Amino acid sequence: LGVRRLPPQSGVEALAGRRGVVKEAFVPDENGFTGAVFVDGARWSAVADTALEEGEAIQVTAVLNQPTRLRVKGLEKGEA
Repeated sequence: LGVRRLPPQSGVEALAGRRGVVKEAFVPDENGFTGAVFVDGARWSAVADTALEEGEAIQVTAVLNQPTRLRVKGLEKGEA
């Protein structure tokens, strides 16, 4: 039998695809924009390609390492 490759069910890797909310507005820096988000009951440092405002809905697109932080994108009003 071959080992099935299932997406992670727990741990930081499981955050990709999850939705959350911006807790600290994203400001420009050398990597794009940085801020803080709340996802699955925890506050995370995050990066995005655009500025995001506090209270805006987001989706995690990737988990970055060294340091651990989330790459996120803003959701349109209808997606949230």
